[in-house]
Amino acid sequence: MIVRTLPPEDSKTILKLIMTPGGKFMKGKGCAECKQTGYKGRTGIFEVLVLNKALRELITAKSTLAELRRAAIANGMKTLLMDGVSKAWGGVTTLDEVRRVTAELF
Repeated sequence: MIVRTLPPEDSKTILKLIMTPGGKFMKGKGCAECKQTGYKGRTGIFEVLVLNKALRELITAKSTLAELRRAAIANGMKTLLMDGVSKAWGGVTTLDEVRRVTAELF
């Protein structure tokens, strides 16, 4: 298992979402229809980076990945983990499945 430390931007956003009332966190149970996995079908999680002037300038200046990541999140980008946790909060998937597919501990 790969273990990474979450950047502060991810941690803050994820914690804020988890603490938001109204979430429907679920746990996969398993049945004959899902072959005891607790999951049926597929749902994608996505990370889309929309370039703006500030990000272009950071790329041109050969900024670090951490600097680019902070700027992208400040510009509204959701990371794969953020999108996955958001979908888990909405009851679309589970936190266990999000952790499995993103290979990050949270």
